[in-house]
Amino acid sequence: MAGFMASMREMAHDKGAGSAKRRQQIVLNLLRCCRDEVESKYLVRTLIQLSGLRPT
Repeated sequence: MAGFMASMREMAHDKGAGSAKRRQQIVLNLLRCCRDEVESKYLVRTLIQLSGLRPT
């Protein structure tokens, strides 16, 4: 959980040139750390909610 929160903070504070690519790498690393599909679904849902995007 601590690693997840650290990654979320890192994404929130990341700015400047190449920040989109760095954020993408952080998300990929978080997905790779998921132990099963339930964790990956929870992660994706959390990222969608925090980003303000809503699936249609």
